[in-house]
Amino acid sequence: RLAHTVVPQVLGRLEFWGFFALHIVITILFRLDIIPEFQAKGSIVRLDWNDVKVTTAITIFFEVFYTNTCFTRYLKFYEKTRKLLVDVIMVIFDLRLYLKALEPQHARLTARYFLASLLLFFHHVNIKRKVVSLQKWEETLQSKLILPEEQAFLRSIQSSERALIVLHWSTDVFVLGHSKARLPNNIMKAVVEKLQKAFMTMQELEDTLHLPVPFQYFHLLNLMVCVNLVLWAYSMGAAESTFGIVVYFFSELIFMGMMELASMLADPYGDDDVDFPVSSWLQEFFEKAVQLLEYSYTHGSEVDGWDSVLKAQGPLDVTLTGSASHPQENPRTGLLEGGQGWVSANSWKANATVGGRRDGPGHRDGSLGNIDEVDHYSEADDDDDDGDE
Repeated sequence: RLAHTVVPQVLGRLEFWGFFALHIVITILFRLDIIPEFQAKGSIVRLDWNDVKVTTAITIFFEVFYTNTCFTRYLKFYEKTRKLLVDVIMVIFDLRLYLKALEPQHARLTARYFLASLLLFFHHVNIKRKVVSLQKWEETLQSKLILPEEQAFLRSIQSSERALIVLHWSTDVFVLGHSKARLPNNIMKAVVEKLQKAFMTMQELEDTLHLPVPFQYFHLLNLMVCVNLVLWAYSMGAAESTFGIVVYFFSELIFMGMMELASMLADPYGDDDVDFPVSSWLQEFFEKAVQLLEYSYTHGSEVDGWDSVLKAQGPLDVTLTGSASHPQENPRTGLLEGGQGWVSANSWKANATVGGRRDGPGHRDGSLGNIDEVDHYSEADDDDDDGDE
């Protein structure tokens, strides 16, 4: 587990060991009385710990602010990335619902171009980061989603524009299929808006990536951290306590670790431990999209038909107890006694009103009531009851 933290990255940096070596040298000089005036009153080289507290407090404030800003940015990237992937399923859902039965080839081509546009977008994001695992996965998937002649055309276009071009192909094919299938205009408007919103999300992600924390702030914060570590190395090295080396080591590790973690959070598209598993997410949602578009449900002699299913559908029954009689609530335990099991009173009340029936003390209007009140029987309820007995 330690390998997946910031500790290996911090310990692998030369700056860390440089500051620590400075602290060790000062400690040795003080312990050997080579420069005894380190802590002598009135000495010009004496450093009061109260003076160090000022720079420490300022550095901690700005470092916490920077880390919080990077984490907020990280959460925004997560929200927008997941939303973009959910938009894939929503578009495929509409294609399956409205277009697949009438114009299956148009639906498939629209979906293929839409998935390819997402792949090209994340490929563009990954170009500067050069993540080898993602590059191999993207190359494999591109060969399935983008034909050789299409790839040849896209190579003549800038990387930042390829996703937009392929997304336009997807929209164009859908409009042609919509016209050929003679679907209502509101369907075209709904699907095209979802495709456009997907591009807006891509653009927002790219704009946020191109707007990092100002370099001037980052540079000033690094300077403050370095100054603070030097002052700590001096003051702790000249301290009487034998634990100064241990305290300095972990203090330096925490300070530099926070900076390292904040830098990772600021750009979550890569191969750091805190980065998003984009390839896994894309694979997951692409498989869902293909399954949703291509599955066929067979019931008897019908394929994707519901006539026989509708005829066979009876009244809903989701009663959990399997009891034909009305159970009674035990005022001591709050459970219903009777039937073939034990359930809480709220659970039975909710179940008794499903389908508009009122078989017990539920809601008279046939609603489910507050689903949050459902409290299914658990072993803990049984244990509590046995304890009472």
